[in-house]
Amino acid sequence: MYTEVPELELPDRVLVPWDEGHEERIRLHAPLAELTGEQAHTRTVTFDLPPAVEHEPVLDDRGRTLGRLVRRRARLTGEIRPGIEQLPGPYRVSRLTVTVHNTTDAPAGDRTTALPHSMVGAHLLLA
Repeated sequence: MYTEVPELELPDRVLVPWDEGHEERIRLHAPLAELTGEQAHTRTVTFDLPPAVEHEPVLDDRGRTLGRLVRRRARLTGEIRPGIEQLPGPYRVSRLTVTVHNTTDAPAGDRTTALPHSMVGAHLLLA
């Protein structure tokens, strides 16, 4: 049986709660023709990441359980809109823009209430 505590004092360290990000991958495949001209930024990919709870045991140097970390994630929904714009000039250069919108229906409130439903630490990697 576990009890939630403000901090967990261990022989070699003290564990305190903190907010940390979680990596999610959303794949988007689109032909270039769908991303250019009048169709640019009209293609929308929606995502819906369900809430989750993960438990990680905290062990001592002998493998005995001293406690556990609990990581909670709120539901997160959003849209990704890619588009390509041809740039003027003598070279055939294009600008790729990808916009990510948070569409989560989150409760109103203070920072602590809003943070689990936000994308503050969102990074976009393109390959």
